[in-house]
Amino acid sequence: MSIRERFEDYTDRLLRSVSAYDEVEGLVLLGSTAATERVDAWSDHDFYLVVAPGTEEHFRTDLAWLPDQDQIGFSARETEHGLKVVYRSGQVLEFAVANASDLTGFGGSPFRVVLDRTTVTERMAAARVPRPGDGDDLADLRIFLALLVIGVGRAARGEELVAGELLRVYAVRRLTDLLRRHAEPVPGVSADPYNPLRRFESAYPRWGRTLGEVLAQPATQCGRSLLDLADAELAPRWPGYPQAEADLTRAVIGQSQEGHEESQGRHA
Repeated sequence: MSIRERFEDYTDRLLRSVSAYDEVEGLVLLGSTAATERVDAWSDHDFYLVVAPGTEEHFRTDLAWLPDQDQIGFSARETEHGLKVVYRSGQVLEFAVANASDLTGFGGSPFRVVLDRTTVTERMAAARVPRPGDGDDLADLRIFLALLVIGVGRAARGEELVAGELLRVYAVRRLTDLLRRHAEPVPGVSADPYNPLRRFESAYPRWGRTLGEVLAQPATQCGRSLLDLADAELAPRWPGYPQAEADLTRAVIGQSQEGHEESQGRHA
């Protein structure tokens, strides 16, 4: 079988398995599990298992309803509702077990309901899915700038790990979210409404390449380069871009970088 055929075969067997339980009220496929034209060798099975109220914890702790029980390598509880399962083959499941009333707060894009014994389809349709245009541009840009100041400061202090988290994770998430709000993606590529980093390289190839290069830089330079990207790409597209605040940020992180270089020179 091809990669996609194997993937869909597992989905079919999962549906047959959960359908045998009276307590199961629905199965909702998510992401590439719902839109199988995106399936590749690295695709996970993402889904919601909808069960009767009062039985949720049983299905979270006893995974006998999953196909290929003897091939499971390990499983991990991630959140109140969510789990991850890794098979010996490397196949990964990411799923949540919930009752139908929980679904309104879950949402999914894309999603496909393949089993509905109650109101699963109706509740999924009513769930709010965030849009790229959602959010407060000015507030998010200011948080981005503050993260640059803090991150470069941590790097100057020698705290490279936390600096990398602040700059390469939190600041990049804010920046990519802002970029998505102010530019259309490549035709035919849908953005992930829950994570601005998912498929960003496909939706915005030039920015994706630039960010890849920026993230490989040392933390202090990474912070400056992220600001350069914001200035170059957001300012022309956003009439209200707070250039004075961006300039202030550039001056502050420049001072931190100079202090870092001086400290390195004293210890050389």
